[in-house]
Amino acid sequence: MAIRKPQYSHDEIGPIGQILDSGVEKRRGFLTDLVTTRRDAANLADMLEAQSMTAGHTRLTVRALVRQDLMDAGIFSGAPVRVEARTTVGAINSQNGDYLPYEMVYFGKNKGIRASFEDSDMARHTAMVDAARERCELYAAINYDLNYRLMIRAAVRKGYRIWIPSPQEKQSLPQSNVTDLISLLSVFHYEEEDVRRMLARESSLLSVASIAGRVVGMAAADRVDIETSAGVVPIMEIVGASVNVDHRRNRIYGAVSSALINHVAISSTDIAILYSETNLEHPTLMEVAAVQHRQFARSESGDGYGILPAHATIGESFKDSIVTYLNREHLTRMRIHMLARGHRL
Repeated sequence: MAIRKPQYSHDEIGPIGQILDSGVEKRRGFLTDLVTTRRDAANLADMLEAQSMTAGHTRLTVRALVRQDLMDAGIFSGAPVRVEARTTVGAINSQNGDYLPYEMVYFGKNKGIRASFEDSDMARHTAMVDAARERCELYAAINYDLNYRLMIRAAVRKGYRIWIPSPQEKQSLPQSNVTDLISLLSVFHYEEEDVRRMLARESSLLSVASIAGRVVGMAAADRVDIETSAGVVPIMEIVGASVNVDHRRNRIYGAVSSALINHVAISSTDIAILYSETNLEHPTLMEVAAVQHRQFARSESGDGYGILPAHATIGESFKDSIVTYLNREHLTRMRIHMLARGHRL
């Protein structure tokens, strides 16, 4: 399967239309040709196998948009680079003019130290997700608007300001606040230049918790319009969230992530999918995702969860991630609830 141009690399989403080294012994990419036929799927599987054999990395992780009926038929079953996670994107206009349901599919393969880490932790993390979902079942019947307002209000009552900087505010934050953000994001290996590029980028969205003039918590998302072989598919990834260690257990993560998702639902009505790769070491993060009505990605068979083993490095160690998402249908439903109540941030 040919990789469609344009090819470029996005600071947060990674290489688009190509597969490149991205540090921390990882190769990654987001392919832009839709997988619409069994031939496309076979070509993709062969290409991923060849990529996995290249030297100098311990993880290959690649995303592609695949027709849902092909996934349901197990088209990649037994492939050397396996399907790790599936998320529903929604209907995309195919080349013959028909709108068909597609999924954003994560393909991945670990080797070396990452492969041994994967073998030891997979069962434990699956159990952790089960436990988080069971504790949050009662929220399933509560409407979107109430859940989000409650999470934001919980932090506000503790004295925090939860806010979304405008593009102008984002680009003119005081140096002290930029320093706060650099500190918060250092755990994800961000440096000052990375943070300043994020603040300057029009496609980025920032949600902030502040108190006494200091930024003590944040969540950030970035939008990319994926130019596929059948037109543009707008996606948005929650690329990072962090809370100052002295301010944890104050409901800040729930508040900043809720404010961010709320803003996307109201202002970015064309987004096909809003998703995140959440660190499985923190059950609280998964509970918040469940309360926010985020969907947990499925495994290849659809019977398990979409877990990305040894996918990220936080500090000096590998961490497993789970993909959570809200597709256009869920975001639209949220927007209707919120606008019906005159809800604004």
